[in-house]
Amino acid sequence: MSREMVDWKVLGFPAAVTALEASQVEAVIAGMSITDERKEKHDFSES
Repeated sequence: MSREMVDWKVLGFPAAVTALEASQVEAVIAGMSITDERKEKHDFSES
């Protein structure tokens, strides 16, 4: 099994979304409401 290092960044919510859109981060872990506008830009998992 391969293990990769994770570089955690603590960002405010608006900065996290901006970083995601700019490909500065690969994922965001946060509570986020799913809206039609966000679904156009991002993939969401189903719970």
